[in-house]
Amino acid sequence: MIIDQEYFWSDPAVALGYIKNSELRYHMFVANRVQTIRSNSECEQWHYVLGKANPADLFSRGEAEKIVIKLTQREYYRDELKALESSQSVHKQSSLLCLTLFLDKQGMMRIGGRARRSLALSFKEKHPLILPEKAHVSKLSIEPAYQKVYHQGQAMTLGALRTQGYWITAANKLVKRHIYQCAPCRAMRAPAVQQQMGELPQSRIEPTPPFTAIHIELLDSTSTDALINALRSFICIRGPVKTICCDNGTNFIGTKNELLASFASLSSGIQDALKDSMIEFKFNAPSASHAGGVWERQIRTVKSVLNSMLPTYTTRMDTMALKTAFYEVMAIVNSRLLSVDNFNKPDEIVLTPNHLITMKPSQPTVVLGKSGNEEAYGRKMCRKVFKDNDALVRRVQLRVANRHLDRQGKKMTEPSVLERPVQKLILLVPAIDS
Repeated sequence: MIIDQEYFWSDPAVALGYIKNSELRYHMFVANRVQTIRSNSECEQWHYVLGKANPADLFSRGEAEKIVIKLTQREYYRDELKALESSQSVHKQSSLLCLTLFLDKQGMMRIGGRARRSLALSFKEKHPLILPEKAHVSKLSIEPAYQKVYHQGQAMTLGALRTQGYWITAANKLVKRHIYQCAPCRAMRAPAVQQQMGELPQSRIEPTPPFTAIHIELLDSTSTDALINALRSFICIRGPVKTICCDNGTNFIGTKNELLASFASLSSGIQDALKDSMIEFKFNAPSASHAGGVWERQIRTVKSVLNSMLPTYTTRMDTMALKTAFYEVMAIVNSRLLSVDNFNKPDEIVLTPNHLITMKPSQPTVVLGKSGNEEAYGRKMCRKVFKDNDALVRRVQLRVANRHLDRQGKKMTEPSVLERPVQKLILLVPAIDS
């Protein structure tokens, strides 16, 4: 094809003024682009066109979707469109034979259906536009629907597509493929990688003095200095330490660096003498608390004992009370059985970590005195229940007050009213039937 003449059209009159005005000096951004246009065309080739008549503005006026869909349907469903335009039925071999097809006012092919008289549904929901599976526009229409439901799977995405007014052939397969290729979804829902178990560490296969008990120290902060002081207290009570296995806490890493720096400042002779007594730190991989194994399990046991113990303290605990509570927890956890082989033998003593620590056959006994208020549950609660229409109680109202009175016999604090769902209640004492 031979082109004799080229014409350029623009609806912004300001842009045409920039191109045709050669006397004014413009800012660098505008001047560079004007110079590019003048180098590749003549000023006489540029003309003005109304915005409504400018075909380049079809996409900005929202008509692009209709044009793309019409072209897509014309490409993939040419025979079906011809049949519908001539008021005939589609061919019996057509893949759309089972659908009730019709053309709307814009000449786009839509699906009929039995919800034509519905007032709750919009026109595009009742009669969605049909799109072929292999068309690129079908793949592009899935992403907005998938984002709209926040990556919530195949069924919700298909529902969002219908709400947007699209019917894609073989949509199940197309949506499933889109979800499979979604990187964020694969990161959130992918199963953990099953790896082959590694070799046992040397500490697990060589005979070493075991430490089966737990030790708890109260720290005033999570700093490196606080951990070093706790480690010094532990060594003074339990003896020298050869290896410390821990996670990647900043205080553990800081303690290791502090000890290495102190060791490096010593003379070579002292370093040789203390080399065998240095503590070796073994860190787990970051964010891998499950690698802690046995000590993480004992942390869970300590938390379980604390959850049962702390509610008995009705007043705020000071540092000494908390330290005492930790020691009591330590004594309880260290009283667990190390083996159940001789549990059913009355003539033999069951072995616990406390036997190895104290070297005494009896277990430590904690003598408790009065501490704080005598009543752990010293607040009186008055209940009020609310029954629904089915005579079932689902909400309760609690009136909570302190039972203590002042010298005049009046309540020291005003009662408060709490409304809670019934599933939040716990049965402490069952009622006695009269």
